[in-house]
Amino acid sequence: MSHARVVAVVNQKGGVGKTTTVFHLARAAARRGRRILVIDLDPQANSTAALAEVEPDQVGIADVLKRPPEALADVLVEGPWGIDVAPSSGEPLAWVRDQLVGETIGRERRLATALASLSEYDLVLIDCAPAVDQLTINALVAAQLALIVTEAKLFSANGLGSLLNTIHGVRTNYHAGLRIAGIVVNRLEQQTVSSAHWLKEIDALAAELGVEVYSPKVPKRVAIADSVEAGIGLDEWGGVDDLAAIYDGYLDNLERALA
Repeated sequence: MSHARVVAVVNQKGGVGKTTTVFHLARAAARRGRRILVIDLDPQANSTAALAEVEPDQVGIADVLKRPPEALADVLVEGPWGIDVAPSSGEPLAWVRDQLVGETIGRERRLATALASLSEYDLVLIDCAPAVDQLTINALVAAQLALIVTEAKLFSANGLGSLLNTIHGVRTNYHAGLRIAGIVVNRLEQQTVSSAHWLKEIDALAAELGVEVYSPKVPKRVAIADSVEAGIGLDEWGGVDDLAAIYDGYLDNLERALA
């Protein structure tokens, strides 16, 4: 296991804001002078697009997970604010994911093994694919904490049970030290009856499991996604200091949990 503090940002449902959360947490940590590594473990490569410029033949995290592997340090590219990025290589990563399904010995520990060679980072954020597959399993086995990202909507809330079962399975079979850092609720529309209902469901499930729902919730604000597309931190965007403060608070929560 790496000496770095590793957080897997997870949900098997797509479009809930995992990449957005990773981006803004990375910016918050960089502002504090932390040494940050972002691992894009999603074949859709959204974190890579937001944080790095890569050539078509760029080696990436797929090359780290294949056999024989590249060293993780050899695939890193420079991102903004002094952070490093282990880029997703798109189709090659999807191919490696499919290859892992057919393997048995040690397949779930490849990322953890790769991270064991790195100790210089204060925080490693893994942007997971929207699936419970071998890539997500690798992320959870490598991490100290799982940060769940969801929305107060029907399918997002209902999918939490399946994700929690996966985390329990990883704890039972591979990594007893894995803990849930908390739940981030994204794009909350407080004024809608539907959001209020599903937020209560999420709160009830979290209370039952003893898991924290991070507060304040992330509101539905255009600047949050637009700043990611522009590659600009919320503190650099202007006029949205309240939003930047939310992610600063979330980072405080993570650092306390990792201490």
